[in-house]
Amino acid sequence: MKEYKIVWAQTAIDDLRAIRTYIEAELLSPETARQIAQSIYESAASLAQMPYRCPADQEVPAYRYLIEGNYYIYFRITESPSAIQITLVRNHLQRRLLSMRG
Repeated sequence: MKEYKIVWAQTAIDDLRAIRTYIEAELLSPETARQIAQSIYESAASLAQMPYRCPADQEVPAYRYLIEGNYYIYFRITESPSAIQITLVRNHLQRRLLSMRG
């Protein structure tokens, strides 16, 4: 089975940090924040195998997404080299990808 390298874009890293910070501050639950961030990270890591199992985004078909809890993990697949670029992590209420158009 083909294995893809997982690469996190700075925007996705910033998103994950912001999610964790928000949960820590608003819900006053550092442990819950850590668990959610870890769950998102592990789900993204699972894309190393079978990334095509995830649907393409209807708005921007070059991107696919994986749902983890209330979060959408957006990514692109490249075949040469075999890599998954994690581009955004959004709460389900922020699902639109308009910021990725360009």
